[in-house]
Amino acid sequence: MYYTYFKTYGNKILIRYKDQDSDRTLSKVISDYQPSLFTKDNSSESEWTSVYGYGLNKIQFDSIRAAKDFAKQYKGVDNFVLEGNSNYGNQFIIELFDGQKPDYQANYIKRALIDIEVHAPVFPDPEIADWPITGYTIYNNVSNKFYTAVLRNDSVPKDWTWDQSKSPEELQSLDVDFVAFDDEESLIKEMLLHINTHQYDIISGWNSEGFDIPYIINRANKILGESFTKTMMSPFKTINSADKVNGHGKSFTKFEIVGLAHLDYLQLYKKHTYTPRESYKLDFIANAELGSKKLSYEESGSLENLYNDDLQLYVDYNIQDVNLIKQLDEKLGLFDLVFALSYYGLSNFEDTLGTVKYWEQLIAKFLYTKNMVPLFNKVVGESREFEGAYVKEPITGFHDWLISLDLASLYPHIIQQLNLGVETLIDYDDLPDEVVDLKSTTSFEKILSKESDLSILKEYDISMSPSYAYYKKDKMSFFSELMRELYAQRKVFKKEMLSAQQKKVDATTQKDKKHWEAVEAAMNNMQLGMKICLNSLYGALGQKSFLYYKVENAEAITMFGQMINRWTCGRLNEFLSTLFESENNFWIYSDTDSGYFTVDPFVQSLPSTYSINQKVEAVDSFVNEIINPKVEEICQELCYYLNNYEQRMF
Repeated sequence: MYYTYFKTYGNKILIRYKDQDSDRTLSKVISDYQPSLFTKDNSSESEWTSVYGYGLNKIQFDSIRAAKDFAKQYKGVDNFVLEGNSNYGNQFIIELFDGQKPDYQANYIKRALIDIEVHAPVFPDPEIADWPITGYTIYNNVSNKFYTAVLRNDSVPKDWTWDQSKSPEELQSLDVDFVAFDDEESLIKEMLLHINTHQYDIISGWNSEGFDIPYIINRANKILGESFTKTMMSPFKTINSADKVNGHGKSFTKFEIVGLAHLDYLQLYKKHTYTPRESYKLDFIANAELGSKKLSYEESGSLENLYNDDLQLYVDYNIQDVNLIKQLDEKLGLFDLVFALSYYGLSNFEDTLGTVKYWEQLIAKFLYTKNMVPLFNKVVGESREFEGAYVKEPITGFHDWLISLDLASLYPHIIQQLNLGVETLIDYDDLPDEVVDLKSTTSFEKILSKESDLSILKEYDISMSPSYAYYKKDKMSFFSELMRELYAQRKVFKKEMLSAQQKKVDATTQKDKKHWEAVEAAMNNMQLGMKICLNSLYGALGQKSFLYYKVENAEAITMFGQMINRWTCGRLNEFLSTLFESENNFWIYSDTDSGYFTVDPFVQSLPSTYSINQKVEAVDSFVNEIINPKVEEICQELCYYLNNYEQRMF
């Protein structure tokens, strides 16, 4: 069994789930869940501990309402400590699966890829939804079928139907279930009935949050009424709405179809692909990724005219839009990536589009496996702006034989090197006076040049960031521990991916080849999911809404990032100047986690008979045998100087 949705709803838990080897999704309302919260326990025999290390006493309540009332009753009471997962739906899921990733089957998680057409003289406003919906296509990944409908116009006979044999070649092999209607009400009703009866787990489209979903809901509310719309679209007969502001500063209504996850594929593409695009229109992205495009209606001049002029092409156009999204996911596997992230963190699919909520749930799940308890209330502390990453002004011009120094996964490794955490961060008032005085007697530049005496750090055995944040070293922080677990998991998944890759090559039957291809894809998505988790923690740490937000921690990471880049690149540049017996600057550019150097003098010293390939091989050996050991030595020097927990930079 595995879930596809969960939600705290008043005093209840709503859950949708599947049994193994079934595409059928079951819905359940749980009214008798008994959540737990924790209070401080000074005894030494407590089963549960706080992230700060003290024991906790577990209190189980008869209901969610009782737990909320208890928390409200003791809110603000001096010296009263309350801990526990206040996301009761997430607490339920973590307990249900005992903090472990469920054995899910991605091919049975049913997705509706949807695109609607609206007949309007201008681009229709989904907030108003004044113009008729004249067509839609929904693709079901489980049946591998397209469900398409169109509203007949006055220019075609009453018995007109779409003829697939007249469609473009790329559409002729598709399995399409087509129906035509003579009135909009029937068309919308059929669309909603389809969504209801097919029991989808996810609905998606290109810019579906900005257009398709709000237009469908608002238009259906007008034509069929809110009660019918909610009953048909939501497995729990509930649609919530909230006013939001998009990236362009425009307000819009965001709908939550309770029980049906909505993943806008445009948002998935922007979040999980790393090539900036000059346009994010479907036509441009499909062409860039697939070499395919939307169908042209140039002769008609507009979609409004196309509807009147050529209903056959109008339907083709609609189907092709959905077909392009289907093909994009077949190539990119973004849904599979969402599943990997979601089930690893025991979160909802939609939570993976954000950072803060996802990480709070991932932390809660991780702590549960350690018999530790997440925070109930947000960490109290100041909120202010802090410095970002380091970018060196480049030496402009042409440079030969550049090499790059890459401090891989810089911010996750900084967390580990500093032993950064809410529980390891030493409060300013608890610091020894000699350590406090470092802020007035040293500076970032003095630390960079190693002019400051930091021996006091070793005396008290504390780890320092150049931001003057200090960390305990007696126990590994849970942030650091979680980073290491994610690295270890990623290593396992990459190994299994490579093994499946080889078994796919060695397979002697098409069936075996297909099996190992699926295993390879699944393991690749899991290792990518671990990589995304690793690199996204800093994004949460820098958000004021994050349960574990401390500005000192966010600043400690960025300032250490500045230091390690300048420390390493500056000393490597000095090393190269000595090695090449030159006063030239070989350090061309730096940005955040990378530095670029020219090793042209080394190449010029090679025999003139060397081919380009031989020169490349020589540079590669030079980097591996000379540069890399030196960089490791330089990084170790900084770790020792700042008395950090462990050298994790290189």
